Amino acid sequence: MLRKPSSRRHWLFEGTILSVAIACPAIAHAQQDDADVSITQTEAEPGAAQASPALNTGDQIVVTARRREESLSQTPVSVSVLSGDDLQARSINSEADLQAATPGLIVRSTQGSSQFNYAIRGQSIDAFSVSQPGVLTYVNEFQTNALNAGSLYDIGSVQVLKGPQGTLFGRNTTGGAVLFSTAEPEFGGFEGYVRGRVGNLDAWQAEGMLNIPIGDRAAFRVAGIVDQRDGFVRNLVDGERLNNIDRWSTRASLRVEIGDSIETSFVGEYGQSNGNGDVLLAYSSNLPGSIGSDGVPLASNINVFYSPILDTLAGPGAYAALQAAYPGSPDGGYSEYVAIQRALGNRVTYLDADTGLDAESGYIINTTSIDISDNAQIKNIIGYSYNRNFSLFDQDGSPLPFYGYVQTRNEVESFSEELQLSGEAFDGRISYIIGGYYSNEQRTSGQTFNYFDLGPVANPILGPVFGGALPLGNRLEGDFDISSIGGFAQATLEVVDNLNFTAGFRYTEEKNRFTSVSGFTPFFTNGTMESRTDSDPSWSLSLEYRATPSLFLYGTYRGSWRGGGFNYNAPPVNASAELGGNTFDPENIEDVELGIKFDGYLGSVRTRANLAVYRSWVDNIQRIAYLTFPNVGPGAATVNADGARFQGLEADVSFQLTPELLVGGSFNFSDPEYRGGTQQNLFGTIINFTTFSDVTRYSGSGFIDYTTVLPNNAGDLRARLDVYAQSSLYFSNYGLSGAPGTQISPYELVNFRVGIDDIGGSGVSAAFFAKNILDQEYYVGGIGLGTAGGYNLAVPGEPLTYGLDVSIRF
Repeated sequence: MLRKPSSRRHWLFEGTILSVAIACPAIAHAQQDDADVSITQTEAEPGAAQASPALNTGDQIVVTARRREESLSQTPVSVSVLSGDDLQARSINSEADLQAATPGLIVRSTQGSSQFNYAIRGQSIDAFSVSQPGVLTYVNEFQTNALNAGSLYDIGSVQVLKGPQGTLFGRNTTGGAVLFSTAEPEFGGFEGYVRGRVGNLDAWQAEGMLNIPIGDRAAFRVAGIVDQRDGFVRNLVDGERLNNIDRWSTRASLRVEIGDSIETSFVGEYGQSNGNGDVLLAYSSNLPGSIGSDGVPLASNINVFYSPILDTLAGPGAYAALQAAYPGSPDGGYSEYVAIQRALGNRVTYLDADTGLDAESGYIINTTSIDISDNAQIKNIIGYSYNRNFSLFDQDGSPLPFYGYVQTRNEVESFSEELQLSGEAFDGRISYIIGGYYSNEQRTSGQTFNYFDLGPVANPILGPVFGGALPLGNRLEGDFDISSIGGFAQATLEVVDNLNFTAGFRYTEEKNRFTSVSGFTPFFTNGTMESRTDSDPSWSLSLEYRATPSLFLYGTYRGSWRGGGFNYNAPPVNASAELGGNTFDPENIEDVELGIKFDGYLGSVRTRANLAVYRSWVDNIQRIAYLTFPNVGPGAATVNADGARFQGLEADVSFQLTPELLVGGSFNFSDPEYRGGTQQNLFGTIINFTTFSDVTRYSGSGFIDYTTVLPNNAGDLRARLDVYAQSSLYFSNYGLSGAPGTQISPYELVNFRVGIDDIGGSGVSAAFFAKNILDQEYYVGGIGLGTAGGYNLAVPGEPLTYGLDVSIRF
């Protein structure tokens, strides 16, 4: 059973700059998938923000990637956006779906399907890490981790900013930011929609929205969703279907204008996710006596104790007794089971331990803006969020009881306040923003685990060897109180016509207080308290040149950092893990990005394109190390490797071939490399960082979008085909050393949707959708535990799903 929630609810640059190769403006799309979007539109599909298909002739896309409205084609940032209409047209219903729509963005969940980790340009966090995420999420400019897994309903846009964003956006971030904008209440009139979806796997989804004006200067909006689906991985031990969906969410918004100069808005959301959670499948293991490519012996605990080798340790018949207690255990032990699982594919498995998910989250945000003159505005953003997540795993991914179960607990409360002044001066030749930011996060993180059941014969014999009765168990847990305060300023100067220079600066101080709650007694006392204070600047410098009305070029140099901290799942000693402690230091990044954007015509074809190349240098890069602590058991430690270099290219292009036909594609290339020393001895385990988790070298997508008005007012026919592909990637940072076998294969996804909007002018729309129509079996990520237990687990991707989507707008 999952634990119930507690009553507490608290929260110079170096090297050579990449040169831009000679490029045709048609190479890259000024990303229709680009920034917080505002587009003139005709009739929107129900549930979509008021935004038209992104490249209709004459559309002007306006973005707010720099906290002010400006044309997408003149924004010196690599940024991708999906409007509300895009979300519907591509059948994007969860955060995980964003990956196929935004090449270069990796989205995965390994600690429960209600929590997602975003990775951009090699910056991310691993499962069980306590690092601040390399990519932060925001809702309506409020930084929060309290998004529900089903929050992509009644959305205005989803914006993905790539590269360091430490100058303007809340807490410092080294990889990027994902910005969610909810649909605003509208003053124009009463309106709403209801939507229903049904599909295979007994899936059904109900969604609705009501917009209610209150006089001429206020409006209230309420929306909600219920999402249900059976799992797609069958557990052959008990017949249960794992990876199901059982969640709901509701959101309410109020927007008020006071006079001609003040506007305030409130938005609150609450939701729950339950079910049996994500499944982890056995993917690879280290055989006894094997040696890594770096010459270091590989951990092979699981293949020593969970195989016939057990008989040599506990006497004849010990492994047979273990098999009898755990049906499905193969004669050859864990390594044989890995081969069985790989042969079965990723739609069936044998798991002996329960899995589950019990999560809830919510937030409330107020944004108030005051126009103090025709060209100056004060804005205040204040918000509170809460997130609680309990997840139960079978963390050996097999019928064998190396882990009886692992339960993770994360409870986070956060509060932030931001005050900013923005405007223009000197007849518009300078635009500026200046402000201050404060946040506090209170978090409890922990793991409870039961492990190392060796069966009825071996348990009493080997128990004394391991210092107690088998199976073993422990709970690792810690409380965090992290506050951040900073001031920032950024200004853009029009140097001469069509040439701008932008400079931004931020200084942040972050205080981190940690209390060890449980896990390392009797060696250390529970309640051990530690604290640290980190401070550093972030900056951004860019030069922007509008070469022609259609062609825009820019170069940006940025720096940022993310704070150091404490590992709750390592001994509470104020020292680095290499010295036997639990601390890790801040990570610093410097980044150069050069880009070209095109928004105009190639002959008679409307074209929007974007090309960006970048190089980043990271010092003290934060990585996770999975370990087995002597006399304690499994654990993990976030540590600092010397550094890394990331470089790559991001490109998009789209062509409006006819008024009805839009085609396009995108491409991402990444080339990471570690710098300096990569090997560390951590509590007797040699860790050698040799690969980068969640970084794919190549990824890309293509689409065809066809829209036409049917005769006799029958409605608008729209059909869209999307294809996404990526090369292989590692889900471990030591895939060529301590955790071999952690590279997942390349895969391709083909999605399709066809429907008729506003049938006969009735407001009714209907569509058929299918995702992964080739029903490809693939993996999306995993956890590399090769250095801890000698095995690795992978997360399966979704199979073919299809269904009908019917809605009515009124």
